[in-house]
This record gives sequence, C-alpha cells and structure tokens, in this order.
Amino acid sequence: MSYELESKKEGSKKSNYEIHLITLKIEMSLLFISADY
Repeated sequence: MSYELESKKEGSKKSNYEIHLITLKIEMSLLFISADY
C-alpha cells in the first residue's frame, strides 16, 4: 500500500512498472517456495 502511494506522489510510470516487476518476482518466489513443500 505504501509503495503505491509513494509512486502516485512521484507520478512516474517507470517507478510503477519497477514496483510491478518487484511484486511479480516476490509472488513467483512465493509460488516456488510453496511448490517445494
């Protein structure tokens, strides 16, 4: 939530895209961890 608010204040599409990629990487890593178990 805080990341989205900060990106909206900046008004930068690049920052929003970078945050989106980071969240995707986190979700993928969580899927791989859960798949291991």
